[in-house]
Amino acid sequence: MRHAGHDVQVIEGRAETDAGTGAGISIWPNALAALDGAPPVAAYDGYGSCPLTVEAGKIVLADEINRASPKTQSALLEAMEEKQVTVEGETRALPWPFFVIATQNPVSSGGTFALPESQLDRFLMRVSLGYPAKAAEKSLLLGESRRDLLTRLEPLLQHDELRAIQDAVGHVRVSDALVDYVLRLVEATRTQPQFAWGLSPRGSLALLAAARAWAFLDGRDYVIPEDVQAVLPTVVGHRLRERADATGHGGGALVQWLLRDVVVSASPPGPAAPAQA
Repeated sequence: MRHAGHDVQVIEGRAETDAGTGAGISIWPNALAALDGAPPVAAYDGYGSCPLTVEAGKIVLADEINRASPKTQSALLEAMEEKQVTVEGETRALPWPFFVIATQNPVSSGGTFALPESQLDRFLMRVSLGYPAKAAEKSLLLGESRRDLLTRLEPLLQHDELRAIQDAVGHVRVSDALVDYVLRLVEATRTQPQFAWGLSPRGSLALLAAARAWAFLDGRDYVIPEDVQAVLPTVVGHRLRERADATGHGGGALVQWLLRDVVVSASPPGPAAPAQA
């Protein structure tokens, strides 16, 4: 399917983690995309009749998002913060659940539009996939076609199960001492000279939310500093830049500095102590 000079492909089969639908967007604009007034690719499905993010998928994969124009990037990322999409002046609410995954190739920057820091800040995490392990790549080479496997994917979660998990994560306990540790991490990014800028309040909220989820997955109803430290690289790495690094790839070194130099100091909540006889 094509619209406004872009390829739009609805993913075959179901999303493997959710019993909803998925949609994939391949961002490769051609000359048609340069026409004045061309609608953003995220705003329409392949038939130009309805908002893609409202009708076509609850899980949207935007492939190589840094090859999209700033206008298209803005249309895609509106959904992540506002929980809505706007198509030619008409605003529509998104379905629940709704999840955006975007990829970008960090090797070649030719013909790309780097996402501004304010847009990068909307992504909860950045995960670098790297190369597959030798055993995994051997399985890939000798195994069945991945496109054929898509047709047999089965959902792992129903919507009510996902809602219950999200509600449970929201009730994971966080102590004042733990929040103070998060605030010390955030304050360090805002005051130390090696940081080009500090973490935003959106970043600190994302860090705490991810730490809660990590604690839940570890079978606890309270957050400990190790939970914060476990998610820190993926949650804040893409939000940071070294002042002396013009390439913008120094977030990893800054995260390691935070882990090493920011003191935990206070104890988080733990299981309730047994009553004294």
